[in-house]
Amino acid sequence: MLRTRITLVVVAATLLAILVSVVSSYRGVTGMVADQFDRALVDRADAVAAVLDAGRVPAERPDTAEQLLLPDGTVRPLSPGRAALPVPPGALAVARSGEGRLTAETTVGDRTFGVLVLGRGEGHGALVVSQDYADAERMDQEFLGRISWTTAGSAAACAALSWLLIGRILRPMRRLARAAERISSTQDLGTALPAAGRDEVGRLTLAFEVMLDALHRSMDTLQAQEEKAGT
Repeated sequence: MLRTRITLVVVAATLLAILVSVVSSYRGVTGMVADQFDRALVDRADAVAAVLDAGRVPAERPDTAEQLLLPDGTVRPLSPGRAALPVPPGALAVARSGEGRLTAETTVGDRTFGVLVLGRGEGHGALVVSQDYADAERMDQEFLGRISWTTAGSAAACAALSWLLIGRILRPMRRLARAAERISSTQDLGTALPAAGRDEVGRLTLAFEVMLDALHRSMDTLQAQEEKAGT
């Protein structure tokens, strides 16, 4: 059915445009979220280092974990009762030199942590600050969920609107098709055709009228010749 095929083409084109927009938006959003978490990790590490230099214990935060990595590889959590997190490769080199920074990721079970290793000076090891990426992953899932529902709703609305509009556009063609079917079944070349517009369907209707008129004249001429031959 022409109406169905055209609707499917329109919906497919709309979905393609939406998917291109979604992919570009998703990349932009994930990049922004990653940058925000990286900045937050750096800010937290600098704040904890300043507190330690002042001889105080940093306040505990539920989304971060801080620990000291000594030059000999010993790990000391700064929050009482918290287990030490895995130290990323290269962190021990920073702890032994006491200089530089190292960023990495580590996984504990099904949880992913962003890790920043900050040297605290020669002989003092390094500060290791880990930030849970659960919030970032939750935001990512929420964004994908909302985009999926929005895409599905847009596709449904596009399909319904396209079906209605294409039906109106094809209405003159259906009228012309019904007129052609009546002419074919009744052999009545005088059957009225729908009014011709200025679009392509109107041009087709005019061409059909010209063809019927020529056929009607040909049949009249043939009939006259037969009557003349009979007399």
